[in-house]
Amino acid sequence: MSQSKLKGIQAEEWVKDFAQRFHILNTTPFSLEKVVSVLDNLLQFKLVCARPYLAKECSNTHRWIDTILSGKRVSQSLEEKGILAGVLLDKCMATDLVLCLKDTRSMKHLIAVDVTSNPNLEQAKLNIIRGKKDSKDIPGFNRNQNIGEVRAILGISKHLILVVNPDNPPNHEQLLSKIYAFVNQPTKTGSINEWQPTLEQKVVPFQTPEELWSKYDREVDTRSPLQRQIEIIKKALHDGHHEKLSAIVACDPFVQKIQQEQGIEKARYHIRLVINAVVAQLQPQQQVQPVKQHRKNLKI
Repeated sequence: MSQSKLKGIQAEEWVKDFAQRFHILNTTPFSLEKVVSVLDNLLQFKLVCARPYLAKECSNTHRWIDTILSGKRVSQSLEEKGILAGVLLDKCMATDLVLCLKDTRSMKHLIAVDVTSNPNLEQAKLNIIRGKKDSKDIPGFNRNQNIGEVRAILGISKHLILVVNPDNPPNHEQLLSKIYAFVNQPTKTGSINEWQPTLEQKVVPFQTPEELWSKYDREVDTRSPLQRQIEIIKKALHDGHHEKLSAIVACDPFVQKIQQEQGIEKARYHIRLVINAVVAQLQPQQQVQPVKQHRKNLKI
């Protein structure tokens, strides 16, 4: 497990403990049948993409989903079905947990919360919950456009991105105050960034390969996977991340797809090929075959 993923899990657990302590964690599970049906109707692409990963959380995932989509109910305990419903909301709806609070008018609100330990992902996650188009979507398609409608059907009134550092978590009372302030705002989506570095993190920048890829990915505006890699490699070299270069490119979903479909050696070959080509472009005195001539060797 990567360090950034481990930190993300720790941040999520910290927020759940915090919510339980102040009795604002929603403990009523969502109906699995309702969640599957609404996702299939309004976020079908995301449901299809999530299914291969769901089996890791629940071995009965595919059978239960297929049963529900055939119009039947799953005859399992509410607890078991609630766990899968929660995983579905995480994968398809950017929802790690749900809070239940009352505003100043005593109206109850369910608030979906997506927790991250990476402050660089705050805006990207906000874009998702606001139904904005994903950078990888083809023209005319938006995988996130119905997220707001799904929230409404499930009775979720607001959606919050919460950024915390599990190594230096925020003050409980201050965080609680900010969450209640969000509940009383008219906006349906928002973020609370409480990430504060430790003394060690102030000295050593909080930049894993995954974080660097995400940072550069947001800065590059191109739909070509190869051109995106080229531009990101240039940025990483410019910033002095020579030792992390291969690890950064390995975080590219396109490279991960090559590894999944053709094996790890093909993925490593692709990474070496593109990096060498970019280095050659930046050092024109070296006689190295241009990138375009290598494309026929890459299954793009």
